[in-house]
Formats: sequence, C-alpha cells, structure tokens
Amino acid sequence: WEGITCDDEHNIIEIDLHSNGLEGTVPPSLFMLDYLRALDLHSNMVDVTFEGIEMADRLKVLDLSHVKLNNVVGLKDAKGLEELYLTGCELHGFFPSDVLLLHRLKVVKIGWAGITSSLPSFHGMVELEHLSLPGNEITGSFPPGLSDLTKLKVLTLENNHLMGTIPLWISQQFQQLEILDLSGQRSDLLPLRYPGLGGHLPDFRFMPNLVSLDLSGNALKGTISHLFIQKANPETFFYADLSDNQLTGTVPNFNTKVNIDDIILVNNALRAIDPDLC
Repeated sequence: WEGITCDDEHNIIEIDLHSNGLEGTVPPSLFMLDYLRALDLHSNMVDVTFEGIEMADRLKVLDLSHVKLNNVVGLKDAKGLEELYLTGCELHGFFPSDVLLLHRLKVVKIGWAGITSSLPSFHGMVELEHLSLPGNEITGSFPPGLSDLTKLKVLTLENNHLMGTIPLWISQQFQQLEILDLSGQRSDLLPLRYPGLGGHLPDFRFMPNLVSLDLSGNALKGTISHLFIQKANPETFFYADLSDNQLTGTVPNFNTKVNIDDIILVNNALRAIDPDLC
C-alpha cells in the first residue's frame, strides 16, 4: 500500500499519508500498532487527539504539521518520541507543556503556531539537536536553562519578539551549532514594544561547525570583533547576515579564511573598512 511501510515480518512500522486530502478524525487505533515507528499526516484536514498514544511505545517520529490541531494534551505519554513536527498548527498561547515532558526528543519544529509565551528553558531536554520555533510571537529574553542544550546543531527562532541580549553561552557553549537564526525580532510597526535583540554583538569563534548565522533585523550595537567567526570552516560556511542592526565602527579584517562576501553588513552605521580588506 502506498504510504505504508512494513518490516520483513509484515508489521507496519511507518505510515506516511502526508498531503493526501484526508479529512475527519484520526482513529486512536493507529496508536495500537505495536511496531509503529513513524507517523506522518502533515498537510491534511484531520482532527487529532492523543488518546491511546501511550500504547505506541516504539513511536519515534510524529509529523502533524498543518493539521487541525489546537492542543497537545496527552502527548506527554509518547515517552519514546524523538522527532516532533507541529508547524502550522493552531497552538495559540503558552508553549505546550506536554512537549516539555518528552525528554528523549532530538528534533522539535513548531513554527507559525501562534505561541505567545516566553521561551521555555526546555529543562531536562538535553538530547535536543534541532530546535525550530520560527514565526510565532515568543517574547522575553533567553532563559538561562537553555544553556544546557549543548547538543544543539540547529537553533532557529526567527520572526518572534525576543528581547534583551544574546547570551554569551550561545556562542561559547553551543560548539556543535551549525545553523543559528535569530533574525527579525525587531518590529518596524511597534519598535518600542518589540525592539529586538540588543546589546553588543558576541563573537562566534568557538563554533567551528557554523554553516549559517542570521542576526538581521535586530538592534545590535557596538563594533564587530575581528574574531567574529574565526574558526568557521570555509569549505562548509555559507553566510552570516548582520544587516539591519545598529553596528558601528570599522569593518574589521576578519581573522578567518571564509569569503568576506559571505558576511552581509548592509543597513548598519559602519563608517570605515579596514584597509587590509581592500
């Protein structure tokens, strides 16, 4: 059957019915499939509840992006879940507490879901490697507990309303990070209410695996360190975008082998360029 994967003993291990025009309510009996490891129903007009999900003790991957889901009550019982995708669901209000109890999660992607609370600390979720929460209305500053997520390779929080400074522990402790996107926190319509991330620009020299860094559309001030992306690998590095901030001073002679053209600096208050760059 299309979208159904079985093992050698004919046990259903994966169901992938994304974008199939499905409607109605997902039957709880799906969670009674003893060997089910992955369930992908994204982009269907289906209602989902998590009744009986505790029976799916082998379930590792759950993709319910863009379905008719407005709460995740009961999801905490999916103890073995490692990947969770809820982008485009209508989870308005606080970050869903059930998700924070799933300590085996490695991937969490919940974008454009109407979350309006502050950023949780993700206490105990130390296995996280990919955290993506773009396009919500998350407010406040970075909680200190987030610094425990040292296995992160991808952190994308663009187009929210984060404020305060970028903590030093992001650049110093997240040494496995490959993608960091904190862009678009400043609101041009409500700049006093949502000024974006401010303070000085930290350097990211302790991130040798960095592929892309986007801090555009904030209120970062001060000068740019010549050690900004010192250890970035020129073979894998893609770009760093610092545009639309309030950076000042001189564009330094970056102590790095990456292509200077891959560092975007437009719409700042930079006044000069280190002559060694010319």
